[in-house]
Amino acid sequence: MTPFPPSSLQEPLLTAGQVGALLGGIPTNTVLQYARDGRLPCVRLGKHVRFLRSDVATALEALRDGRPPGVNGARRSDRHPVPLRR
Repeated sequence: MTPFPPSSLQEPLLTAGQVGALLGGIPTNTVLQYARDGRLPCVRLGKHVRFLRSDVATALEALRDGRPPGVNGARRSDRHPVPLRR
């Protein structure tokens, strides 16, 4: 397992609700579904799902550039998809 770069440890983790608000009011359940599908990289801490703002930005840039999100920048979802409980 590759450790996160030190810079990511200084970045605050966001909740699904915070990511949804950041993306213009996307519902929390939709953000969690995107994480489950691998469209948004996430960090799973026990039962908690968190997001790095830089990962969200990278995923959005990939979508804008016509690349699948999760390629070239996703830290977690490429390597080990983690199923999330409903």
